[in-house]
Amino acid sequence: MQGKFQGKHETWSSGFTFILATIGAAIGLANIWRFPYVVGTSGGSTFVLAYIVVSLLFVMPIIIAELVIGRYSGKSMIGSMRKTAIDHDASPRWSLVGYLGILAMTLIQFFYFVIAGWVLYYFVLSVSVGFDDVNARSSSAMFDALKQNPYALVMCQATLIVITGFIIAKGVRKGVEKSVSWLMPVLFISLILFVFYGVYLGTTKEALRFLFSFDYKKLNFEVIQLAIGQAFFSIGAGVGFIMTYGAYLKKDVSIPKSALIIITADVGAALLAGLAVYSVVFAFQLPVDAGPGLIFVALPVAFGQMQFGAVFGVIFFGALLAAVIPTLISGYEQVVCWLIELNIGNRAKMSVLYGLFIWLGGLPAVLSFNYWSGIYIFDFIPILKGKNVFELYEIVAVIFLIPICGIAIAIFSGWLIPDKSCRQELGTMNNAYYALWKFLLKFVAPLCLLLIFFTNIIQML
Repeated sequence: MQGKFQGKHETWSSGFTFILATIGAAIGLANIWRFPYVVGTSGGSTFVLAYIVVSLLFVMPIIIAELVIGRYSGKSMIGSMRKTAIDHDASPRWSLVGYLGILAMTLIQFFYFVIAGWVLYYFVLSVSVGFDDVNARSSSAMFDALKQNPYALVMCQATLIVITGFIIAKGVRKGVEKSVSWLMPVLFISLILFVFYGVYLGTTKEALRFLFSFDYKKLNFEVIQLAIGQAFFSIGAGVGFIMTYGAYLKKDVSIPKSALIIITADVGAALLAGLAVYSVVFAFQLPVDAGPGLIFVALPVAFGQMQFGAVFGVIFFGALLAAVIPTLISGYEQVVCWLIELNIGNRAKMSVLYGLFIWLGGLPAVLSFNYWSGIYIFDFIPILKGKNVFELYEIVAVIFLIPICGIAIAIFSGWLIPDKSCRQELGTMNNAYYALWKFLLKFVAPLCLLLIFFTNIIQML
């Protein structure tokens, strides 16, 4: 509260609610929307195996590191990096990593609320009129019409900002915890229902074969690169929300166990989504390589044809919405946590101000699909030539800032934080596991991220 803030934040009511909130934040659109279509365009089961290995070996060490830093300091990402650095005789300039994380998350919020708006629009559409008589051509035209309609996009974006801002304003326990406590069950129950429907359709075996029948001939650097990008972006390692959630974590909660549960649930949700989606895809002979349009173009065609399609259309887009909101909450909370620490206003006020800022920053992303579709602000820079504002937000945040933050956190945690401080937060972690974590954190994770960082830049040239 303004004038009363003492540098401490609320804590999670239990380790379970922390895990639930973090899982909800990690799953998001990247798992339910992006994962199925990337699988379809990137080697199927080969990509899935690479994704699982990358999540465990490269992403999990950074998640543990973020939780260690967050719980040690009990502050926002900026405050956590500064306090941890100062306490261990390192430069306070390490807080710059926190500022980059806040910038990355804000840019992600600018375009993510727009994409989330598509989900809200399709959910309302599935409830109100459904997808009867929708064919491939009309479905594609319907999705294009949505993107061409700035008023519908802004309305959906603003609605989600209001919902998210209201949840954040109520606080960690009364807002974040309560919302994820019913959103996560909705998500997983919906995905499981879809899997059972796949059994009813008789295409579950085909979907399982597509997802888990490994073909080593398809394994190449491009597949590994995409798996690394998917794993880091879907779980949110390096961007800072995990560090912020770690700041609210009680000392009696095991960080290694929590990290493993988060990774397992994130991967599990992605695989459930893939199984659910591809059971429908194979049943109605939809293209497996439909790309981003798989969810918003191809599946509505199937819902219009399948038995109980009206019901399953609502269930699917309801599940997608249940996956979206916790992710929006986590990014919103990360920034509001820092704003509260500035002692310039209470949580409710900061929530409103940040919501207004997201809305304004998101308008150019909305206009990128219609009125500003031909405007390329940085066309004179070769690497950004032909990129609209929506794409610029994504490039700066995902291609540049997230890998830089991930590398910095790995180096900071692996090389600068003493083992004594790490072990205090990690508790009775097995010596062998601790040595493995440190090795992966010091060498493997930063080198992996550095490789992907330069590869992405080269591909853009």
